[in-house]
Formats: sequence, structure tokens, C-alpha cells
Amino acid sequence: MLLWDLLDYLEPTLVKQMVANLTELLRPGGVILAMFHSKKPEGFQRYRVADSNTLQVISSTVICPAQKVYQNREIQDLFAHFRTMKSFVGRDQLRETLFIK
Repeated sequence: MLLWDLLDYLEPTLVKQMVANLTELLRPGGVILAMFHSKKPEGFQRYRVADSNTLQVISSTVICPAQKVYQNREIQDLFAHFRTMKSFVGRDQLRETLFIK
């Protein structure tokens, strides 16, 4: 399951409920790749799959602002029923974390 910075844009109470629901839906051994902003985003981009080798980044106006920037401990608490396999911050300031149920 891919959660590409989606949780940053939802209200924190909704995020907790959504992660709880996803935890129930995901079968044992299932994987979530979650991405979080490491700071408030300055802009907004859309992504388009052009072909099997190309992902286009398209700048766009902000539709809704990010609600929260999650810290490492908060992310670990949200996914407490998972075990973290890998986590790092990329050049684009997105924190990527792989969780396995």
C-alpha cells in the first residue's frame, strides 16, 4: 500500500483513525510505504505516469495546505502495530518509511 504524503494533509484525528482502519485491512506480512514531509511544503506538485520509465512532476497551485508535519516518534506511534524496516529522508525532504505488518 502506498501512502504518498497523504497523511500530512489530513486532520490528525482522522489520520489516527485511517491508520487504524488500514491496519485492520492489511493482511499479515502486508507492506505500507508511507511518505511524510520533513517540513511544511513550500509548493504543491502533481505526479503523472507518462510511461513505464517516466514519472512527470507538475507544479500546481496548493489545493489544501498540509495540516501537520509528523516527527519520527509520532510516525512510530501511528504505526505501532507494524515493525519499521527502513526509514530515510530524501533530497526532496520527504521522509520515507517502509512498514510491515
